[in-house]
Amino acid sequence: MSVVWAQLYVPNPSDPTRFDHKGIHAFLVPIRDLATRTPLPGVTIKNCGSKSGLNGVDNGRLWFSHVRVPRHMCLDKYGGVNEQGEYESFFENNDQRFGGQLVNLSEGRVGLSISSDNISKTALTIAIRYGQTRRQFGARQVGGLETLIMDYKLHQRRLYPLLAQTYAQHFAARAIARLKDADKSDLKLLKQFHVISSGLKSLHTWHLLDTLQATREACGGQGLKSSNRIGQMKADCDVMATYEGDNQVMLITVAKGCINDFTPSKIPALATFSPFLFASQNFSDATLLSSKFQLDLFQHHIYASAQRLHAAIASSRAHAKAQGTTTLDMGLDKILDIHSALSQEFARAVIEHYILSEFISAETLSSSSTSSNGPSSPLTLVRQLHALWKLDMDQNMIRRRYLDESIQERIRDLVGGLLHRVHENVTPLVDAWGVPDHLLGPIAHDWVQANVPEGSQDI
Repeated sequence: MSVVWAQLYVPNPSDPTRFDHKGIHAFLVPIRDLATRTPLPGVTIKNCGSKSGLNGVDNGRLWFSHVRVPRHMCLDKYGGVNEQGEYESFFENNDQRFGGQLVNLSEGRVGLSISSDNISKTALTIAIRYGQTRRQFGARQVGGLETLIMDYKLHQRRLYPLLAQTYAQHFAARAIARLKDADKSDLKLLKQFHVISSGLKSLHTWHLLDTLQATREACGGQGLKSSNRIGQMKADCDVMATYEGDNQVMLITVAKGCINDFTPSKIPALATFSPFLFASQNFSDATLLSSKFQLDLFQHHIYASAQRLHAAIASSRAHAKAQGTTTLDMGLDKILDIHSALSQEFARAVIEHYILSEFISAETLSSSSTSSNGPSSPLTLVRQLHALWKLDMDQNMIRRRYLDESIQERIRDLVGGLLHRVHENVTPLVDAWGVPDHLLGPIAHDWVQANVPEGSQDI
């Protein structure tokens, strides 16, 4: 049995010779004979063959030719045909109904975001625990111990910003997951769920791939050993950037879904959001570390990138009109593709702001319910590192010159200090993820014992 998405056409009530299009619907379609397991008439099945990774999942292709299914095999949660042959749906039109059906895909994207975060936690736990016991170079005296590689600032810069982003994404994914049970007739919530889940899927899976590469390198040759898991996770997770929606396309989905929420008339005091609004101010370190400053700057990036994208859209439409191009030939999809760089910058700004906002909400909730609050709480340190690392590394923000060079240099210095403070708290931060021991590679436990002659293979 297979679930097949297909376009539904039903006879027009006034003219049975015509058919009305009702949009995409899901159908249960039998594909094999239950006794012989061979494909049913009209069904062709082919295996996709071996893949570079994720071979535990068997992928195939289906072709259908004049396959008939009973009416009751239509999954009619959002609309279907009754016994009288009449179409019924509580949605007013095809677009609304399609939006409701997209929730099923959106839930899959939320699941991918959470899965990506969990795998990132696993890889980081392996790499950080290995770094806390693996010594290399730096013996201060004859017979002295070499330096733990996790004590090197270079190693901390390699892994701790990834840890911080994984924490931030954890809270964002849980926040959007709570929306999946929202009222399906609330179109505004459905749109938010679809748009944000699409963007999170892109950023979370890209972050996972970056994390797996960084942790593989951080473990040196041990990262290549299959038993230490990171290499195999890399092979299996690479496809996450593709399935459930290509990541680049998903960001265009975000831009299309959000751009009309940030029209010039809806952006407060747009004229005050000049490129040098933040550059002309002399901020203290406390301000740069504050959640308000960080969230305000991320919000400003949304407004500024939306302004640039709207200007590009208006310019393209004016040019198309002057050339006599029809509206159909120059629709929003076409324009967003033409200005894909601006579209993706805007989409990233929206999703990065959502991630930071949810992180700050979780931080506030944590500080109000525990004694570990204040500017030195581990969660606050991680949030500060996450936001300032983004400001230090995001090329779009740097190119737009929201902050002048002296402030950018101070942010880099603050990042260095935060790496040290996170290092002092990294063990409980990693342990808090609760990755089960059996999911970790041997080097996360006793890497020396894992490599003694008795445990090694003969050559």
